[in-house]
Amino acid sequence: MARIFREEITQHRGRLLVALTCMSVVAATTAGTAYMLDPAIKKIFLEPDPTALFVIPLVVIALSLTKALATYVQAIAMSTIGQSVVSNLQRRLSMSLLRADLAWLDKRHSGGLLSSLVNDTQHVQDATAQVMTALVRDGLTMIFLVGVMFYQDWELAAIGVFVVLPGAQVVQKMAKKTRKASHATFEETGTLASLAADALKGIREVRAYGQEDHEIKRIGHSIDRRLGHIMAAIRAKTLSGPVAEALSGVGIATAIIYAGWRGMEGDLGLNNFVSFLGAMMMAYQPMRSLANSMTRLHEGAAAADRVFSIIDTKPGILNPKNPQLLAHPAKGSVVFEHVSFSYDGTHDALRDLSLHIPAASIAALVGPSGSGKSTMMNLIPRFYDAIQGRVLIDGLDVRALSLEELRGQISIVSQDPFLFDDTVAANIAYGRNDATNQEIEDAARHAAAHEFIMDLHGGYEARVGEAGSRLSGGQKQRVAIARAMLKNAPILLLDEATSALDNESERLVQHALEKLMKGRTTIMIAHRLSTIAHADMIFVMQEGELAEQGRHEELLAAGGLYARLHAKGLSEAGV
Repeated sequence: MARIFREEITQHRGRLLVALTCMSVVAATTAGTAYMLDPAIKKIFLEPDPTALFVIPLVVIALSLTKALATYVQAIAMSTIGQSVVSNLQRRLSMSLLRADLAWLDKRHSGGLLSSLVNDTQHVQDATAQVMTALVRDGLTMIFLVGVMFYQDWELAAIGVFVVLPGAQVVQKMAKKTRKASHATFEETGTLASLAADALKGIREVRAYGQEDHEIKRIGHSIDRRLGHIMAAIRAKTLSGPVAEALSGVGIATAIIYAGWRGMEGDLGLNNFVSFLGAMMMAYQPMRSLANSMTRLHEGAAAADRVFSIIDTKPGILNPKNPQLLAHPAKGSVVFEHVSFSYDGTHDALRDLSLHIPAASIAALVGPSGSGKSTMMNLIPRFYDAIQGRVLIDGLDVRALSLEELRGQISIVSQDPFLFDDTVAANIAYGRNDATNQEIEDAARHAAAHEFIMDLHGGYEARVGEAGSRLSGGQKQRVAIARAMLKNAPILLLDEATSALDNESERLVQHALEKLMKGRTTIMIAHRLSTIAHADMIFVMQEGELAEQGRHEELLAAGGLYARLHAKGLSEAGV
């Protein structure tokens, strides 16, 4: 929590100063009310003074009104700080997630990361606004009340403090247990979110295979584990209140016994004792609040640990210090120069791969599943970096280019394109936010998408649903192709971009793609003979290595792997 204070709260020094001032006023007025019992007893009952009968109540009212106003202002100031802190943390967390390496993201589930973005930051906000308020305000209140107690009788005050000290150690121990249990709770909350997200995203598969009960059990087990962690935290948190209450009772009883003995000896005045006892009883609530706040502070600290573990993740794929520039427009030649790559550090996805794709040519990547085709596509836009060797565009290492410069030269259409829960127009214009309506429509027409878009309720302003759920597979693919056409980049990466289309749409889109490919470098993962046959060069991959390369007729005549895959039927062979 020290880091939260250092990096976030100190940015709100003005509001923090106002809040601290108001907390001090609340503490002082609380102690002042306790102190007023002394003159009230003395001047009204023991030494009656008619003036005091009116003055003392007015002072108490003034103290109460001042306390009420200060409490309100302090609450507004701290709530504003707390909400600002959580908003800024969520922004920082979002930036870290969107800039994180794909290799890092691939090892984590989106449900757990979203849990940190929403739930963990909220726990930090609670610790920031409510707990910090309680710690400062109630801490100051305790100090002022103890001051009143020592002012009235230092011996009684010393006894009260001595009784409380052992309880502080118990509270601190419970706070540490709370932090451990809270951390486990947050981790399991992420797991629960992941399981629920998987079940909902795969709801068709769940129902098709009759696995509803199985998924309910998996989610139920996670709920039970989370409940166990929550109850462990609750037991630790709840114990602090009874400890404070028990100590308060022991302290008051001890004070009464000692005060009674001294009163019998004539060594302690009634007014002093009543004021002391009032301060001691008033100290009970802030003492209990402090005990609870310590456990909640550790709960917030556990959430902050998870949040900062993501914020502190530094991406390995960064812009170079002195980026080089491609010619504009880029020619688009692509070279793999002795490239090796591994996802897990043990198994090579690519091994010493070298090949050259000339500018404005069409290259088809063919090979069995897992042969390295998708990895090659991932290395060109630097979704991953090669472990050895270089990937070059127009003779420049992709690592020497800024990410914006590099990715601005590349359009991608995958086999299962992702659409955002937005309008059709916004999805087509993604990456070209300055595109006009006419440009969007032209791109859709070229992708054979205009007709079905106009049939949608709302046309180009129709929302496509989460991940494009309101569109068919072929419709989603045509929107993605329109997006690539609108970007009009010199390099196209296509993963069998027409595979989900019906025959008529495929014919229209294939014709549009052929026009788009002219003068541009196109690299495609191909599964169909109709797609492969017109490629300028076919690269046949096997176990991360280049097995063959050549044109369709040449490779058939060679009688190698390509010929065997062709004989089996490329799609049926798992290409």
